[in-house]
Amino acid sequence: MKSLSVTVTEFVDSSSYPGWVRAVFKDVNGKEWSIVDKTVYFDVYETLQPDVIYPQSARIECHIIGERLDQNNRQIFTIDISAPFLLEAEDGTTIFDIYSELIEDCESA
Repeated sequence: MKSLSVTVTEFVDSSSYPGWVRAVFKDVNGKEWSIVDKTVYFDVYETLQPDVIYPQSARIECHIIGERLDQNNRQIFTIDISAPFLLEAEDGTTIFDIYSELIEDCESA
């Protein structure tokens, strides 16, 4: 399993446990994508709280479903964020082209 580097920009809902946060990342075209979901998908150590100063770095699990080089020989991964936690961007998109430097091996907690 791999993980995508994201930036958590705000805590959006603390009325339930776990709370909900908004995280953003950019694809290879520079488009910023936003995901709003439960903190546990971004933060296995439970450090994302309403009183934390944002932005905060985080990661989400993803699957690599493709790989290629761009015209400048930069590695691009096509990723799917819908597995294993059914995550999606706010518009429902789940598959993205991401530069390889945003992808790492997952740390299991």
